[in-house]
Amino acid sequence: MAVEATPVTSGTIRDVRIWTGTLEPRAKFVVAPKINGRLKTLQKDIGDAVGQNEPVAYLDDAELKQQVVQAEAEKTVAEAAVEEVEKALAVAKREYDRVKMLHEQGIASDSDLDVALAPYESQQGKLKVASAQVTLKSAAVEAAKIREKYAEVKAEWKDGPEQWVVGERFADEGDTLAANAPIISVLDIHAVVAVINVTDRDYTRLSKGQTAIVTSDACGDQPFPGTITRLAPMFKETSRQARVEIEAANGGLLLKPGMFVRVTIELGRNENATIVPLAAIARRDEVHGVFVVDEAAKKAKFVPVTIGITEGERVEILSPKLAGKVVTLGQHLLEHGTPIRVVEAPTIAKESKQPAAKDAGKEKD
Repeated sequence: MAVEATPVTSGTIRDVRIWTGTLEPRAKFVVAPKINGRLKTLQKDIGDAVGQNEPVAYLDDAELKQQVVQAEAEKTVAEAAVEEVEKALAVAKREYDRVKMLHEQGIASDSDLDVALAPYESQQGKLKVASAQVTLKSAAVEAAKIREKYAEVKAEWKDGPEQWVVGERFADEGDTLAANAPIISVLDIHAVVAVINVTDRDYTRLSKGQTAIVTSDACGDQPFPGTITRLAPMFKETSRQARVEIEAANGGLLLKPGMFVRVTIELGRNENATIVPLAAIARRDEVHGVFVVDEAAKKAKFVPVTIGITEGERVEILSPKLAGKVVTLGQHLLEHGTPIRVVEAPTIAKESKQPAAKDAGKEKD
C-alpha cells in the first residue's frame, strides 16, 4: 500500500509550556486621607500620571485653619500665665531674701522665715505648672498645623519610577470622607506581573530567576521578556495549583493590569535529539512506536519507542536509535511487515518557528 514517509532528523528540541494568566501591576496602593473631611478638590482622575509626593486631592480645611488659630490663642494665654507667675515669683523671692537676711542678723525669727518661704515655694510650683501648660499648648499648635497639612492629600511611595498612574477613583468632589477612606488607587505599570497557576507536575521544574515570555492578544505577537520572581510555597487545596508570578518590563506601557496573557517558559531542551514528526507516532497493543521503512524489503517495521520532549509537531525519540525514514501517513492501516510503496513527504523543520509546544493554559485557579 502507498504511504508517506519522512526522514528521521536530529537537532535541538525544547520542552516548552504555555500557561494562561492575568496581569497585575508591579505595585499598587490606595491614596486615602488621614483625617475626616469633605473632599473639596480632586486633582487626579483615572489614567492620569501621578508624581512622587504630588497632591492628588484637597479636603475642606476651613475648620482646620480655625483649630490652628484656636490652638495658637490658647498657647498665648498659657504664655501670659507664665509671665504672671514669674512676676509673682520674683516678688515672693525678694520677700524671702529680705526675711532671710534679717534672720541671719538675728532680727527675724524662724517662724518669720518659714512664713516668707511658703509663698516663694508655692510660686515656684505654679511656674512649673504654667510652663508645662505652655509646652502642652505648643504641642497642640503643632498638632493642629499637622492636621491642617493633612487637608492636602499626597501620593507618596519610596521605590520605583518617579511617575505612576491612577488606576481607579473611589470618591467624588463633595463627598464626606472618613479617615483612611480610599480616594484613588495608584499603580506602577512600568513593569507588570503575570500571575499563573501551575500543578505539581511543572512546579518542581520552575525556579526564581527563570526566564519567560509574556504575550497578549491585545499586543499582537509582540513578546515581553520576563523573569519568574515568586513561587508560592503552597498549593491551594481547591485547585491543587500554586501561584507563580512573572515580572515583565512593560515597554510603551502597552500591557495593562487585568489583561489576559499567555506565559511561555522553556523547561528544558536537548541539543542533539533524534526527532520524528508527531504524525509518525502510532500505537499498537498499548505500545507507542513508529513504522520504520525497510527500503530493501519495501516493508514497514513497527519499532516500539520511548518518547521524550514534544515540541509542536516534532517529537524526541529517546530510544532506540533510529535512522532512515518513518511513515507519517497511512500508518493506521499498517502492521509489522506490511508491504508498502513510499511516497515522499516534506521534511520537517529542525526547529519549530513558534516557541510553544504544550499548552498548560487550562490549569486555572
